[in-house]
This record gives sequence, C-alpha cells and structure tokens, in this order.
Amino acid sequence: MRSPPDHKRWIVRFGAGCRPAVRLICLPHSGAGASSFAGWTAALPDWIEVCAVQLPGHETRYLEPLCTSIPSLINAMAPALLPILLDCPTAFFGHSMGALLAFELTRRLRREAGVLPRRLYLSAHRAAHLPARHPPTHTLPDDELWALVQSFNGTSAEVLAHPELRQIFLPILRADFTACETYVYQPDQPLECPIVACGGLQDDSVTPEELESWRVHTSADFKLRLFPGGHFYPATSQLLLHRMIIHDLAECL
Repeated sequence: MRSPPDHKRWIVRFGAGCRPAVRLICLPHSGAGASSFAGWTAALPDWIEVCAVQLPGHETRYLEPLCTSIPSLINAMAPALLPILLDCPTAFFGHSMGALLAFELTRRLRREAGVLPRRLYLSAHRAAHLPARHPPTHTLPDDELWALVQSFNGTSAEVLAHPELRQIFLPILRADFTACETYVYQPDQPLECPIVACGGLQDDSVTPEELESWRVHTSADFKLRLFPGGHFYPATSQLLLHRMIIHDLAECL
C-alpha cells in the first residue's frame, strides 16, 4: 500500500481509553457522518471501542471535496485505516452505503495487507454482486431527490425544517448516491472472515433474499439477522442490534 495518510482525518474515536479487547469500526449510510454512531459507546461495554469513518466532505471534513466513486474512497481510506487495524482485533459494521464500503475495504485490506476483521457486519444493503432493482436516483432534480430522501424517514427533523441545511445536505447526499449507483462489482475470492448480514423486517428497499445473498462472499461462517423496523432499523432496534454485536464479538474473542 501507499504511505498512509493521517488516519485521524478518517476515524472518529468515541470514548477511547485503555486498550480495548476489540475495535468496532462503523461506516455510515449515504449523507451521514461519523456522528451517527456517537451514541453507540454508551450502549456497548467498555471492552469494545467504537470508532466511525468520516468521509471527505462530511461533518468535520466539510471543507474537503466530496467523492463520487467507491473505488476512489477505498483507495484513500484503506491505507489511512491500516495503522489502527494492526494493534487490536477489529470488526467492521457498515450500514447501507457503509455496507458496500465495508465490504470493499475488507477486500482491499486482504489483498494488499493480508488483514481481515474478526466480523464483517453488512447492514441494509443488497449483496454487492446483485443488480439494483430500482432506477438510479443521483441524477434526479433537487426537488425530486429531496422528496425521495424524506420518504426514507432517516433525515433529522432539524435538516427537514431548515432550507439552509437542505442546501448543504443535498450535495452530500447526491455525491454518496452517485458513488453507490455507479459502483461496479468485480469478482474475487470469498473472504475468509465471518459475515453477518443485517436488515430491517419492514425495509422496502432491501429484501431478506438480497441480504442472504451475501453468503457467497465468505468461506467462513455466515449469519442473517433481521430486526423490527425499516431501512433505519439500527435506530429503532438499537438494543437488539447491540445485544447481537456484544454476543458475537465476545464469542469471536
């Protein structure tokens, strides 16, 4: 890999203290930043250190150019994250767009550094090799894109209520949608780490069958876990999700 850039730009560490037993690195959904996982530290035991990836143009990196390509994000992210993956057992949790990033990040780290997480949690996104069931949205006019965002019920009331915040948020969302919708899967050998595919029972955008299809991407253990709620079930079923993660990570250690 190339000489790694400063990983502190890419990783936000929540409640980092003494050496943890495992580091859970979380990757957010489209339009979101690292702060979407800020509350996880209080809900998880102190032997799990919660970290979250901060993408360019999001939150604390708002002055940096947005990226509209999954490969470009992985090219920059992988060498930046590598230093914090070597001193502690690690797991990845990616939600929606974050699932795609977590999957490709894991493949890149295996290929170029021989590093694998103890668990790979892929949440609310169809398996990478499956075609999209819906037409692309990143080219929609602002008003139509905004109406679509509102229908997901995942945008904060503050953003919805203030037109100024909407003008800031829409370009970020459009860039993330572009990255996801222009992604092209490249075949590779299955990963040697366990995959846990997670989703909401009422999620209209991802079916259980599409989640189950992640199975082909691991030669290790695979689990499918469904929770009450829609696409943003981690907010509505947080307790159940965290109990599963705690049990899984304790088991793998």
